[in-house]
Amino acid sequence: MAAERTATQRVNQQQIVMAIAAVVFAGFAVLVPDFLSAANIVALVQNVSVLGILATGMAIAIIGRGIDLSMAASMAISVAWMLVQLNAGACWWALLTAC
Repeated sequence: MAAERTATQRVNQQQIVMAIAAVVFAGFAVLVPDFLSAANIVALVQNVSVLGILATGMAIAIIGRGIDLSMAASMAISVAWMLVQLNAGACWWALLTAC
């Protein structure tokens, strides 16, 4: 029957997300000049690295059965605190070494 599909024929959520990401990446590569330049790829990796670090920490917490959703809030508070200090005239290198 068409209604009953085997596990190999079903498209799961991970495959859909990867397909959408691939289409968006290919679209930007075609439509945006210098999208595939080395400087832009490095900038993309640097911008996504914070999310990767947070995702790793969240995965460890969830795998260990200690679901901790406060990590994103802690990151937001620390960034907000650093921005307030920078606006008050603090040196950025002193703020990074104070932790």
